[in-house]
Amino acid sequence: MKKLVLSAMMTVVFGSNVLADELLDGFALSSAQSTQGDIRNYSPGLSGLFSLRPNRYYGTEFQLGLFGQSGPFDYNIWVDGAATGFLPVGDGGFNLYAKAGLALIYSFESNGVVSILAPTYGAGIEYKGKKGAVRLGVQHYNVGNVSLSPSLSANLIGISLLRRIDY
Repeated sequence: MKKLVLSAMMTVVFGSNVLADELLDGFALSSAQSTQGDIRNYSPGLSGLFSLRPNRYYGTEFQLGLFGQSGPFDYNIWVDGAATGFLPVGDGGFNLYAKAGLALIYSFESNGVVSILAPTYGAGIEYKGKKGAVRLGVQHYNVGNVSLSPSLSANLIGISLLRRIDY
């Protein structure tokens, strides 16, 4: 099931390239903050990001990343696909954005690996210029597996640097 969902996400993201008016790629540096009961973890995160935009109001995005400790897990690797909406704020290139999609997260600990396929969502502000964009935002992920109780959530807060790809 996970392979089917991952294949569908990649088909939507890369298939929409045909319709995209703009294609951007880049990376994000973030701080992952996770909570499980009274336990809080903070760790760095890094991800690569592809944004395909048919117009200035919406697009699809694909992200692959890594962040450190969360609860009992030493590190986490994720891939997600999301629909993204943009709300221009004036004519200066600023946008508010929100995204929602599915994330497949692999969490590694000394006893092995667990994975979860779960919804992801995020929001932030973006400045988009002629050559790219800079974002400041937050994105939410569930970490672990469905039997982990209480659920473990992680929020990545960070900055993304994107460059426009001319094709």
